[in-house]
Amino acid sequence: MSWPFELYTPPDDVGEDDLATMFGEVRSFLATLAAAAPGSTEIEALTADLRAWRERLAPYLTDDEEAPYGQLNLDHEHGLASLPESTIESESAGSVDATVTFSRWHLGGGGTVHGGQVAMALDAMMGHSQIVGGWIARTAYLNVSYLAGTPYGRPLRLEVRTTSSTGRKHQLSGRLLDDATLLAEAEALFIRVARYPGAPDGTSAGLPEAG
Repeated sequence: MSWPFELYTPPDDVGEDDLATMFGEVRSFLATLAAAAPGSTEIEALTADLRAWRERLAPYLTDDEEAPYGQLNLDHEHGLASLPESTIESESAGSVDATVTFSRWHLGGGGTVHGGQVAMALDAMMGHSQIVGGWIARTAYLNVSYLAGTPYGRPLRLEVRTTSSTGRKHQLSGRLLDDATLLAEAEALFIRVARYPGAPDGTSAGLPEAG
């Protein structure tokens, strides 16, 4: 990724909506794969298909600046299929309320979501809370306390709040809840490094408003 950071611009014949749909299908495929138990014949056929898809993409390998994965400006997920599916319920500078739904692809031990996946979801929404305020911010540290096993397959509530701000340093807190059950809570320090491209002071960084 180039620096200073610039928004990804797809080629004229490629729609950002189409890219987002494709990455969404990748996430859906992984969720289905993790929940399936195919027989040997189907495993062999699927493996051949996957190998063919990889070989089909090989001529299009490119550098970081030209690869759209993780750089879409269409929505808060930026096309990251590795993140759990999420919906923003409300947002303002430094604050986000969202729902996230993990799939079996995010599974860890004991039939619950892997702790690293929980941390990634919290970190992503904390970063988004900074973009909403028009800033690119880096995670300086993220401390997560796990209070209960995180289930997959149903919407969970994720909350982010700013607890204090000093110059470029912003202390954030985050919570992941299943109804009234607190699953995980986090505290983090984010350092603002640059204005988000195209976001004048007081704007929501040009992203679509939460519905």
